[in-house]
Amino acid sequence: MTNALRAPSRGDFKLSVKTGDAWYAGDEARQLAAAVLSYQTPTGGWSKHIGFSKGPRLPGMQWTSQNEPGQKAHYVATFDNGSTTEEMYFLANV
Repeated sequence: MTNALRAPSRGDFKLSVKTGDAWYAGDEARQLAAAVLSYQTPTGGWSKHIGFSKGPRLPGMQWTSQNEPGQKAHYVATFDNGSTTEEMYFLANV
């Protein structure tokens, strides 16, 4: 591979307030949890705007969607604007 793959981009990670215990116990939540965990950075957090619904991180893929491959990393593992905290709340519920 000559260049890293860019992570899929999406808006901020937010869960619906209508999501309940039954959803967190289901297959959809488990698949999303696997994707969320795959993007957890080596420092323990998550980047902003990752498209978790597009599936888990692939080999050679960046941890962030906030920069082009080969450029200086931007917003890798941040607590800014709910990044990392929302993922932690989600995983705790799953």
